[in-house]
Amino acid sequence: MIAIFKKDLRSYFRSMQTFIYLALFSLFCGYYACRQFFLNGADGSAASALLNGICAAEALLLPLITMRSFAGERILHTDYLVLTAPIGPLSLAFGKFLACAALFALSLLPAFLLPFIIACMGYLSFGELFLVLLGCLLFGLAVAALGIFVSSMSGGPIGAYFGTLGILIVFWMAGNILPNLGSSALRALLSAIALFEAPEIFSYGILRYSTALYLLSFAAVCILLCAKSLDLERRTR
Repeated sequence: MIAIFKKDLRSYFRSMQTFIYLALFSLFCGYYACRQFFLNGADGSAASALLNGICAAEALLLPLITMRSFAGERILHTDYLVLTAPIGPLSLAFGKFLACAALFALSLLPAFLLPFIIACMGYLSFGELFLVLLGCLLFGLAVAALGIFVSSMSGGPIGAYFGTLGILIVFWMAGNILPNLGSSALRALLSAIALFEAPEIFSYGILRYSTALYLLSFAAVCILLCAKSLDLERRTR
């Protein structure tokens, strides 16, 4: 698993695509923070708007990184070497996830400067802003795990990107149609799986452990499904 982690992390920094991702993500984070706190003026919804903006950037940009996790190996014809590595499918999937998570955490590091800048302006407290960033971190880990799972089932990186984006759009739609539902049972079901709505509770300055557990569980399920997909592919080789 450690070897897979190191291999993928090195390959990320040998690709121009990674630096484009880092630049675009930093640009998005800076834009949303500047627009919300310095141009429009902060109000009670400022933290929520910042969280929603960063989560939207993650949903659009993280699949650019995860799409090559396994689909890229197939394009380079190195998938056989990866699948026949002397490690279990779960270790293989988790090693890929750790490499992507490390890169994502690195891309989020500049955003941790925002609390010091914004709090000095007197808009929000440190605690509230750090909870926003915690919500963004957990949401990003869930998106990364989903992207790796989709990549393990895709024949190419482009298909993996749009497949991940399509699933995320379905989750986004599930959260946005909640207010229009008349059935309380269906509303409760969609509310339980609304991926985009889950981290919003952090923007209210509330650390809800059930929400954090849901996002981590979502990532864990995606990794397990990825491992199962790899195991089935390994058996058919």
